[in-house]
Amino acid sequence: MRKQAATTGDPTYQAAIDLFIKEEQEHARLMACVLRKLEAPLLQRHWSDGCFILLRRLFGLNHELLVLLMPEIIAKRYFRALRDGSRDPALRAVFAQILHDEEGHLAFHEDFLQRAFVTLSLPGRLMLRVLWRLLFRLACLVVILDHRSVLRSVGVSSAAFWWDCGLIFDEVAAAIFSCAPTPAIVRVLPGLTTHRLPASTAG
Repeated sequence: MRKQAATTGDPTYQAAIDLFIKEEQEHARLMACVLRKLEAPLLQRHWSDGCFILLRRLFGLNHELLVLLMPEIIAKRYFRALRDGSRDPALRAVFAQILHDEEGHLAFHEDFLQRAFVTLSLPGRLMLRVLWRLLFRLACLVVILDHRSVLRSVGVSSAAFWWDCGLIFDEVAAAIFSCAPTPAIVRVLPGLTTHRLPASTAG
């Protein structure tokens, strides 16, 4: 991803990607601590990771980000389920922090992709969105099959998880493929109003 980000020629974006990667690495470290606390085994590798890596390497930056966003969207619902279903204060704090970070990640990538797809035709937007949704639903199915016991233990049914992930996807997709992009800060803080100069200072 760092190599792809470098192709933009934007040092600010490259620095932001570096921070994003570091934050994801911190999430992995925190989850490893959680699993050790719960005396659960740590998986060294999973076939789904290989699939995501392959898909990401097949495309340029914009499409790589769409692939990357699929687990990010699912993670938003997954960590909300863990936070709400955990009784341990320490675990709840970890899950809440990761959830908060994932929401920021989504807004960050949405903003970049909004600008990246601004010249894409309407048929192109529709086709890309449909293909992306199909891949996303396959990813959802894999997560549900692999984590159904965890979801069940925190009181979330497979059907509810499937439905909620779809709602989050629709929200993210609407932001990315909108013909009238809205900045992330307005989406995150919908009550935010544009600052207006006092009437006395207006030209």
